[in-house]
Amino acid sequence: MTAREDDGRSLLRTLLNTVLWSVLVVFLAVVAAAVLVPRLLGGTALTVLSGSMEPTYSPGDMIVVVPAGAEEIQLGDVISFHPYPDDPALVTHRVIAVQTDGTGELSLVTQGDANSSADEPIRGEQIAGKVLYDLPALGFLAEAMRGDSARTLAIWAGGALLILGLTGTALRWLRRAKAGT
Repeated sequence: MTAREDDGRSLLRTLLNTVLWSVLVVFLAVVAAAVLVPRLLGGTALTVLSGSMEPTYSPGDMIVVVPAGAEEIQLGDVISFHPYPDDPALVTHRVIAVQTDGTGELSLVTQGDANSSADEPIRGEQIAGKVLYDLPALGFLAEAMRGDSARTLAIWAGGALLILGLTGTALRWLRRAKAGT
């Protein structure tokens, strides 16, 4: 093998390692944003299912919702709430009005950004939380991983192969560094 061929392989190997490490860093950042941060803040990650909040959030986006009481919610905030008391379903819409009824109890009026009319007012006990941030299209991946399917297996297998490959690369780097000293 000539020195030129060896240099070409070395460059290709370095490029491949850089790409693999970059993918791993992005993967870990996404996992942290979708799993770790919501847990640390007592929140949850939800998948947007409808287009009622477009263009802000589209179907398939993941939103991270953290607990918030009615007194913490401000005009313009996007919140997730139970549209009917004692109903586990959640809706995520923007607060367009904050009202107080005759007894002094606070209620919020919400509306989807893509909707032409407001929702019925909700009370504080219906609020699940406030949207902290979103991860575009990540909800599709989360939904795919929830099922017991071949797609889920392929995703986990791909992630495992990526981690194994990067571990092998790191071990080779360590051996070379040790041999060089």
